[in-house]
Amino acid sequence: MDQNYAYADENWVEVEQMPFTIDKDSKDKKIKFLDYRDRRQLWNFRFTFFGVKSDLSDYALSTTQLASSLKSDGTGFEAAVSLSYNIGVLSAGLDLGLLNSKYKGDVSLLQPKGSIHVIADNLFKNPYFVPYFKIGASQMSFTNPNTSDIAKINSDISIFYAFGGMIALDWFQKTLAMDAYFNYGLDATFLVIEFENFSGIPASNVDGLPDIKQSNTKIGLQLVF
Repeated sequence: MDQNYAYADENWVEVEQMPFTIDKDSKDKKIKFLDYRDRRQLWNFRFTFFGVKSDLSDYALSTTQLASSLKSDGTGFEAAVSLSYNIGVLSAGLDLGLLNSKYKGDVSLLQPKGSIHVIADNLFKNPYFVPYFKIGASQMSFTNPNTSDIAKINSDISIFYAFGGMIALDWFQKTLAMDAYFNYGLDATFLVIEFENFSGIPASNVDGLPDIKQSNTKIGLQLVF
């Protein structure tokens, strides 16, 4: 019987493609890390950590200031986790995030978010620059420790959009990137710059307040697994 013939009912072992090849052109046959396009998986988890510069308009610290509501700058921190499905030149998926920031008068903001994203991370073999877009919903919860009349303001759920770009860092240190892949499953690392905009956010628990407007400029680091 022909020993090279494989029967359909035989057991098969699926072999996972390794993220490197042997560089046959080099003298010492060095291991060559595959390009991002070639090692990219069908699904990815993304963890993003941002520093945030926030501009807030028409937020009133108290009911006596409704006629001249404030425009205030704030700073904060945001963490987000995302699940991406990779197909063609794009990745599409879901994001869950939480922003915590501070404004004038020790006013603090806690802001959970949910969004969908489209990321063009497969335009090139290695994503030196990656544009992306998000649209989602969020709710604001302001806490003001210095006044009793509006100590806490909750907004209605509002829609926001965001766009930005990511710069891949792996090609600066390919050996380090390969080590991180094998040791931690880290597929890629990006520097992220994002602009986010909210418009006309009504307060839900205080009558007579103007609609709040908010825009955020963010810079951060994204880890893709």
